[in-house]
Amino acid sequence: MGDRGRFGRLVGLVGLALGFVVVGCSGRDAPPDVDAGVDAGSTDAEVDAGGVDAGVDDAGVDAGPVDAGPLTGESYFYVLDRLDVGAPDPDGDSTIVPGFDLDGQDNRTMLDPSSCRVRDHTSPPPDDEGGVDNALGPILGANEERFGLRRNLELSVQAGTLLVLAQVRGVDDFVNDDRVELDILFGVLPEGAFAPQLEASGRFVPGQTFDVDARSLEPMVTLPGRIVNGRLDAGPGTLSLTVPFGPEVITLGLDRVRIRFDITESALSRGVVGGALNVDETVEELAGIEGIDEGAVRAFLPLVADLDRDAAAGRCTSVSIALVFDGASAIQGDVVTP
Repeated sequence: MGDRGRFGRLVGLVGLALGFVVVGCSGRDAPPDVDAGVDAGSTDAEVDAGGVDAGVDDAGVDAGPVDAGPLTGESYFYVLDRLDVGAPDPDGDSTIVPGFDLDGQDNRTMLDPSSCRVRDHTSPPPDDEGGVDNALGPILGANEERFGLRRNLELSVQAGTLLVLAQVRGVDDFVNDDRVELDILFGVLPEGAFAPQLEASGRFVPGQTFDVDARSLEPMVTLPGRIVNGRLDAGPGTLSLTVPFGPEVITLGLDRVRIRFDITESALSRGVVGGALNVDETVEELAGIEGIDEGAVRAFLPLVADLDRDAAAGRCTSVSIALVFDGASAIQGDVVTP
């Protein structure tokens, strides 16, 4: 296979794997096994439901989500009805890209000599954040005609074969709330349902029931957060997912996970999730897939690595990624084990 073909295939494989980082799998097949760790911080708060400890990192969301006392308020349940690669608007400014500033450096106009020398972005409204790290999103978006990743994500969500559920607990106020917690769960279509009900726009009809796969509760993925001006900001944390990749199984760890979205009682909108993948760990997992050229994998990912420069080794050791999403209100059904 030539260099061009090998590069293209690797982009597609990385894209498919990263799509699964967030969405996992659903239907009646086994979902990924989920481990969730939250960066150690100054305090730990026991979650009222689920018995999950959520550590808060003071360097997280702006000044960081703070421990505002015991979790109070109501819980709300949603299903993601849109999932897409975090890429520039093809008809807009190519420097506007969804994501987060994961390294505290702003390389939009001048490349810091101590950085990975990869150009940063500005996030779209309403965040308008500078120094955004999202190296893989634009690459995956630019290769849509070849691999169709974005279209495949759209069709899979609409068919109900990729279902992600979000539970927001402790909501006292949808405008401003100092402390909430976000649970990420894997959904299963209820017995007898062949697909979600769709509106004319292709989005989900609100208020549908989705079962929860019991294996996404052991342990539950939980991120600490808060609501500011109607926008929920959660993280930082880590997600470690065991992902079925055809007949193979790989494990991908997403670090420094941040999630933001507008929230109301009926919907989630303008959502973005971002984080970092360790290059060596990701290479090791992808290289385990039958037919993958490990040397080619190792040549590709370091080219786009944009985080965690190892000065002694003269390379950067992590690569950033972001995806975008929306969601509709839903009803939590049974907890099932497919």
